[in-house]
Parts: sequence; C-alpha cells; structure tokens
Amino acid sequence: LRQAKFIAARKDELPLDVVQLDDGYCAAYGDWLSPNDRFPGGVERVASEIKSLGLTPGLWLAPFVAQADSELFKTHPEWMVRNEDGLPLAWEVDWAEPKVPWYALDGSHPEVQAWLTGLFAGLRKMGFGYFKLDFLFLGMLRGQRAKPGTRVEAYRKGLAAIRAGARDAYLLG
Repeated sequence: LRQAKFIAARKDELPLDVVQLDDGYCAAYGDWLSPNDRFPGGVERVASEIKSLGLTPGLWLAPFVAQADSELFKTHPEWMVRNEDGLPLAWEVDWAEPKVPWYALDGSHPEVQAWLTGLFAGLRKMGFGYFKLDFLFLGMLRGQRAKPGTRVEAYRKGLAAIRAGARDAYLLG
C-alpha cells in the first residue's frame, strides 16, 4: 500500500496504473482468499485501498496449484490430477518454502471448473482487474483426470473457467 500511495502521488511522472500484490500474501498456495499473518485485513482490503487511489489492483496467483498443507488440498484431494495408483500426483518442489509437495488441479473436473470460475468472479467483485497467473504448466501435468480427453483439453477447460470468472480483467500468464 505504501508503494501504491507513492505511485498515485506521482501519476504525472509515472505512467503506471496497476499495483500488483505478489506472491507471499496467502496462507498456502491454493488458499488464495486466506491471507497469512502479514495481511490481517485480507486481499479485499488491499484491493479496495489500491482502487481508492485511482489505480487498478492486481493479484498474483497460481490457479492450478494446491500445496499439501492447503485447505483446498485437504478438503478436495479428488480434484487433483492423479498418478497411476489413483492418488494425487505430487510435484516435488525443492526450492520453495515450505518444502511441501504441490498438487495440480484437474481442469477436466466440473467442480474444479466451477471453483475456478467462482474464485475469479469473487476476486473481480473485490476490484481486482489484473491477474498474474503463475505455474500454469501444472494444469498440463501427465496423469489421470476425472474426464476423458487429453491433458491439453483439460488445461483449456481450466483456463476457460478462469476466463469466465475473470471476465474483462487482464490476464498475464
């Protein structure tokens, strides 16, 4: 918010209109609406304050990712791409903190599609008009999916669900 205020005070000299809240605000990847201790007011408050400065609020997220310790993964392991044994397919991330496996949401799953659309529609309602989408390749991991088709088809369905919720927002992949 300090940076947003700095930019807003210098609109004539700084041709910027988007202020993006980047990685580090959520409790776990997948729990995009659950802030960590550094954001007690949540992302909606941040979006509101940025918007009140005449700027466009932006948000970083990895829409196909659920960390092992996320509520999303704990509540809906059936939404994940699966390995040959039918278990959620873990993608080991040795450079991230905390060192927990990441799982990929299955874009072919109708409930995942509905969740993605609802997530982005809710973020748009909060005022976010720009989304930086990271780790999109996880939506195309090789593995078993809920519905028949290729992993590319599942990925496209997931992206279509995101676009449906994001509506006219700017999406950066």
